[in-house]
Amino acid sequence: MTFTIVPAALNNPAHANAVLTLLNEFAADDFGRRQAMSAEEQERLLPGLRAFDNKLLLLANCADVYAGIAVCYFEFSIFSGRKMLRLHDLYVTPPYRGRKIARQLVAAVVEKARHFDCAFLTVEVEQENQPAIALYRSFGCVDWIAPTQYLELKLD
Repeated sequence: MTFTIVPAALNNPAHANAVLTLLNEFAADDFGRRQAMSAEEQERLLPGLRAFDNKLLLLANCADVYAGIAVCYFEFSIFSGRKMLRLHDLYVTPPYRGRKIARQLVAAVVEKARHFDCAFLTVEVEQENQPAIALYRSFGCVDWIAPTQYLELKLD
């Protein structure tokens, strides 16, 4: 089964539905937050994404089945003076895992980062997610020189 990677067009109802469905599944997944999105979060997701300009959403599609998603954000690197791309979320729905869809999504993200002349591609991944870490390392990703700790302040 061959999958194609397509940019998500949120004005396309099939794409919008796939983004919402896949990200809700990811939220509930063990490597997400282990809890599905609330109805309010689901209502805000698509309008929020539509309004956010610095995004790149890619979908893995085969015969109108959307089996995976990569959610990326463009940022700016003060050290290089160029754009950088952050792969924030990568998810493949369980029935389609093991078919190299994640690899195709990451390859497409790398290609997009090069196309947009990004200085870096950074990846956010849970430390326990060793299969994902191995996948990213197979593309040449390395640990940052200085370990970074992310802290979060929930504002509502």
